[in-house]
Amino acid sequence: MKILLVTQNYPPSRGGMAESCGRIFRNLKRKGCEVHVLHFSNRQKPYVIKTETGGNYSALGIYDTEEYTLNLATLFLEKKKEFLEVDAIVAFGGYLPIMWTPVISQFFGKPLYTCIRGNDFDEGLFSRKRNSLFYALEHSEAILSVCTEKQEKIEKLFPSKKVVYTPNGIDASFWSLNEHEKEKTNQRKKGLTDKKVILIAGQLKFKKGIRHFIESFDQFHCKGDYELWLIGDLPEEVKLFIDNFDLQVKLFPFASKYEMRSFYAMADIVCIPSLYDGMPNVLLEAGASKKLIIASEVGGIPDVIRHGKSGLLYHPLEANALLDVLIHHHHLAEDKKELMKNELYNTVNQKFTEQNEIQNYLNLFL
Repeated sequence: MKILLVTQNYPPSRGGMAESCGRIFRNLKRKGCEVHVLHFSNRQKPYVIKTETGGNYSALGIYDTEEYTLNLATLFLEKKKEFLEVDAIVAFGGYLPIMWTPVISQFFGKPLYTCIRGNDFDEGLFSRKRNSLFYALEHSEAILSVCTEKQEKIEKLFPSKKVVYTPNGIDASFWSLNEHEKEKTNQRKKGLTDKKVILIAGQLKFKKGIRHFIESFDQFHCKGDYELWLIGDLPEEVKLFIDNFDLQVKLFPFASKYEMRSFYAMADIVCIPSLYDGMPNVLLEAGASKKLIIASEVGGIPDVIRHGKSGLLYHPLEANALLDVLIHHHHLAEDKKELMKNELYNTVNQKFTEQNEIQNYLNLFL
């Protein structure tokens, strides 16, 4: 199987979607697929092509306007015919691929598979991007959804289309620390804080629920026992908002997956307060790290966590719901916390593996 994968999210780009795209690309190649990547990226202009084992990689420039960017990308593809010697085109992550791929798939007579990861659907559905999103879905051979919530919505909008649940997967063993590593992280935590740590990681924008979390946590009567660790890209407006509250907060820059192993080990709770989402990698990584998760019941999060069994969920728009969960967790017996951690770890280790993830793609492509 030869695949042309078009994306805006691919290493060295940062974030969960880039991590997922790189992981899926790597595993497709391991399964014998030839994968050529076209990556719309601000990092490299003009076009750069790298020959790799199992397929080529090309960084495509992003310019001032969409029409200029996509016309030049089309000109590039017409010149580089070797990228079109494929069996299928896959759109994975970003507005530019969703705009471009349904057109080029028809120009060059290749079936299109559109991967819906999270924000691509949520932001496109109720914005001016809707026409491009719907055009891509309508002209797709199949639609791959990272969570059942979006799968069900797409099926209602496009009842004639094949919509397949393709959840994320990880290698759970990577997130297990050996005894020496655990000792080092324990010592490091003692040097940073004597409080219990609530960790939030990723793109820390308001749409990810940071405002609601901070406002709720500020009302938590035991907030003095905890320290918030925010890891990732934090916009200046969010920093200024947090400064209005008398909370114990530590800010850390974006961390690699190797650094995150240590951060998870030092955390007592991992919180995912998103207002809408797909299936965050943090969800699976924290689960594989045997951490207790407090999360909003949106997107793919309920696909992984059962409330009260393998974590604690709340509805992000219900008044005091997050505060109630924080209080419930604070008074929860340690043995019940351990049961939830182990239940989530077993779920991730058995159901959300890289092998299961890539098999979902192979079942469609082969």
